[in-house]
Amino acid sequence: MQMTEMTTEECSALLAHTSVGRLGCSFENQPYVVPINFAYDSGYPAALTALERLTEIEREHGLPGPTGQSHKVDADGTGSPMPEAVRAEVHALDPGFADYMDLQSRMRADMSRISVRERAFATMTVDVLYQTLHESFRTHVGRALGAGATHAEVRAAVRATAPFGMTRTWRALKVLEELLAG
Repeated sequence: MQMTEMTTEECSALLAHTSVGRLGCSFENQPYVVPINFAYDSGYPAALTALERLTEIEREHGLPGPTGQSHKVDADGTGSPMPEAVRAEVHALDPGFADYMDLQSRMRADMSRISVRERAFATMTVDVLYQTLHESFRTHVGRALGAGATHAEVRAAVRATAPFGMTRTWRALKVLEELLAG
């Protein structure tokens, strides 16, 4: 199969009509592929535009780049950034799936350019869009709060999903309020 370079117009046309893709990555010199979902809004990749704007704001105000608590993972691959309670629950359900979750979590955990708090916000967004508002959302909200996010910041991260589905955001805000009250 011969690969060719796509023009900007071809890329825009493709991205405007899909929301699923695969991202090839490398971890410790081993390739892996991550399925991704994305939104392409008004001709611009929404996430990329938001991150670029965040970088501009940080520069304008003399703020440092991504900072904060980072994931702690054993170098030999025996650790997991997942909370122990979540790991135990998944392991009791299906040990093989738990091993897979550990592996996937370890491969993503050593992202030195994104803090635990920032990653929690990103994964909360995915939870809202997929409406995985039970265990996954609870875990990611807990991770954000544990990494220093305030209730207001967590609410803001959820509200930011409204352009991609107001009713999904509404439902997520209801679940969030129950979590924050508990």
